[in-house]
Amino acid sequence: MSEFFEHLELAKLLDKPAIVHCRDAHEDTARILAEHPGVRAVMHCYTMGPEELGPYLDAGLYISFSG
Repeated sequence: MSEFFEHLELAKLLDKPAIVHCRDAHEDTARILAEHPGVRAVMHCYTMGPEELGPYLDAGLYISFSG
């Protein structure tokens, strides 16, 4: 099990939001988040385009845009 999995499971267990920073790993990040339904999370410093946004919005995540 990866550390990312462990962090998502711990966030769910403690009912705390996970902070996710995705860098060059969109497909893996979207897949792993889909495998952990019910996790509350923020996509931190989102820099991808609108075409990649769907899976994160579908998962109910908040999106943080960097300035």
